[in-house]
Order: sequence, then C-alpha cells, then structure tokens
Amino acid sequence: MVRAVLFASLGSLTAACIDIPGPAMDVVDAAGDGCVTAAFADGSATDVRVVGGDRLALAVGAGNGKWQSPVLDRGEVTAWGELSWTTAAPARKPLPGDAAIETGYEATVDMTGNVLLYHLDEPAPASFADASGQDLDATCLTNCPALGADARLRAGAGFDGVSDQRLYRAGAPALEAPAITIEAWARKDGGHSDGLDGSAGMIVAKGWNGSPPYNSYALDQVQQQTGRPTGALRCWAGVAGADVEVVGTTSIPAGQWFHAACVIDDDSATLYVDGAVEATLAMPGPLAYDTLFTGELTVGTRGYNGQDFHGVIDEVAVYARALSAAEIRHRWLRGALDVGVQVRGCDDPACDGESWRGPDGTDATRYAEACNPAAGPPRALPLNDADCDGDGVPDAAGEVIAPSRYVQVRFDLATLDPDASAEVLPGWSLCPAS
Repeated sequence: MVRAVLFASLGSLTAACIDIPGPAMDVVDAAGDGCVTAAFADGSATDVRVVGGDRLALAVGAGNGKWQSPVLDRGEVTAWGELSWTTAAPARKPLPGDAAIETGYEATVDMTGNVLLYHLDEPAPASFADASGQDLDATCLTNCPALGADARLRAGAGFDGVSDQRLYRAGAPALEAPAITIEAWARKDGGHSDGLDGSAGMIVAKGWNGSPPYNSYALDQVQQQTGRPTGALRCWAGVAGADVEVVGTTSIPAGQWFHAACVIDDDSATLYVDGAVEATLAMPGPLAYDTLFTGELTVGTRGYNGQDFHGVIDEVAVYARALSAAEIRHRWLRGALDVGVQVRGCDDPACDGESWRGPDGTDATRYAEACNPAAGPPRALPLNDADCDGDGVPDAAGEVIAPSRYVQVRFDLATLDPDASAEVLPGWSLCPAS
C-alpha cells in the first residue's frame, strides 16, 4: 500500500492523505552504492509543502509538520547503516568554532571576530571548553551546574538559581574591544528564593564593581525589580562612572526558550530578543574595562544580590565586533528551526506494524544536525550512534533497524518563528552500512 496526497494549491502539499493499494516504489540504484532516496513529491505530507518545485518546508502558519517517503523496495534484504540529508541552513546545529566562516549551506554564519564560544555540552563538570580558538576555557568557581540538560543546540548547562553555580573565566585582552556582541540561548525554569527587589538571573557578565559601572557588558533576565517587567531581558554596557541599561519589552515566561543578543559599539547598545530589536540606547562614552576582579567573565550568576540564573543556558558567544541585524536573526533561526529524521525497516511492502526509529533504536529520538559536528550538512551519519555525538563510532546495541528489503524515511519539521521554516533540499539518502 502506498499513500497519495491531495493538492490544495499548485506547488503545495497539504495534510490530506489517502491510502491507495499498490506495490512499494522500486528503487533505482543509479549511483551503484546501494543507497535509496525519493523525491518529495512522491511522499505523503502533513502540514508541509514542496516549495521551489524540489524542497520541503512547513505549510504557511504551521508550527510543525512531517513528510514521509513512500515505502522503498531495495529488491534484496540490506543491512542499513548511514543517513544523509541537506538543509538550506543549519537547524539546531551548534555554532562553528575557530572563528570560521561556515560553508556547505545556502545560508551560513560568519564567526569572524568570535573571541569566546561555550557550547556547554561537556559530559562532566571539569573544564568548559572555549571553541573560539582563543583557549579561554572556563571552570566552576563555586558549584558546578548540571550538565547534559536538553537545549536548543544540542545540550546545555542547568543552573538551580540558589547555590552560586557559575562558570568563571579570568579576564583576557581578547574579551575587551571597542565594539562587542554577546549572545546566548536560555530558558528560565523558575525564580530565586531570596525575593530581593532588584534580583535578576545573570546569563553572562564581564567584570564586576561594587558601584557603577557594575559590568563592562552583560545579559540578564529580570526576576523582581520595581519598574521592570518580570521576565524581561536586559543588556548592560558600562561606561565611565555609569551603566547603560537597555531593558526589553517582552516578559518571557518560565519554560520558554529564547535567544538574546547585545550589540554595543561607540554609538549605541542594542538588545535583540529572538532575532529582533527590542530596545536600543545611545552610548555616552566607550565601554569601560579594567573593572574589579581582573575583568572576570561569568556565566550563570554574578554572585551578588540574587543574581543566580535558574534554568538552562546554552551556546554563549562573545564577538570583538558589532554583528549586524541580519547576522543576529540568522543565529536566532539556527536554533528556532528544527529538522529531525527517523527511519524504519519493513518486512512487507506496506510497512505494516513497524515502528519509526531514531539513533537510540526507539521512536523517542530523532537524527538531527546536532548529531553532526563536522562542517556542512549531515553526511553518512551512523544509524546506531545512540548518543547522537556524531563521532562516527556506533554505540547502540545491534542495528537500529534490522536488515530489511523495504524501508521508509520520515522528516519532522518544526519552528519557533511563525515567519520562517527550515527547508530540506532534495537528495537525501539512506545507505547500507559501510
């Protein structure tokens, strides 16, 4: 049995699907490598569409959707082992390190000027690697956050908001420039226990003084402060004897992921929330450095007046330049757009009764770009990479799908941005184990 899709308008697929008895689609192994694929027009869809004639995207207004291939007939029982696909832009993939200019996609990021990059996906709380190439690794100053927390770009660090959990990095010249951009992903999970007026959850801060300027630069989220919306984000820029406090207008509730960025140059300090400008203020002077404690940089708290963040922080980056509005939006979309893939092997041409599988061999996980630390789109990801670390080492027990003649592949698309969708390009493939 195969599936057909009813068309609502030219060039778009809708969620209306009907079953039509018939054989599985024969596979033509044009490349001679045993791999299978199918055109998006040949599959079935729910809340997705084919755009540009050959690429997959969410239907207009949809927050999530899925596409599945027809059942593909390899003609012989095959041990399946590798999966590849291409997106127009990275979806939930960590930022590239070593200040690289990304390649392999239609839309890429330019990491030029990146002087600090914490992915915060370490497996154990010892040292937190700086991927920027500046070797500004961080350590736990007092208590370590919980690691391996679910995050938008692979894994993040979980802070409890009460026990002075912070990452610490001593000051370095690379972190002090006339123009600075700081960015991070975060999700507040709760508030503080102190109830102090003026408390906030510190995401990242550079430098600390007991009087203005309190920081050279910082990003935090208001917890409780008179005249400030609870849950609003703030960008801080320190100048001689004063702080420039840029307060956002959006009250972000607990449990909601957000991307925050602060861009500071000689003219202004601008706060971006989820890829859009929230507020901006003029800078009355240059950024003030050489604050107390040797200009330390901390993540998760400032250690003063209820500044502990309660939630998950991910992908903290600092740039010694002012990123453009387009660059900030692209970084937001990198974490907001989602593509996940599952597969199933079948013993009959209808795939009757077989379950979809992800990298751990169950239907609870999906293959994703976070499984692919290499440059460019996912290529030959091992199906049994259970921890989705992309190291090429199979670590699941046995095969994710048993050797089979018939197979299907499913793409799940989702977005946090109502005006944008990930796009999957033609040419995905499921290949035999190498």
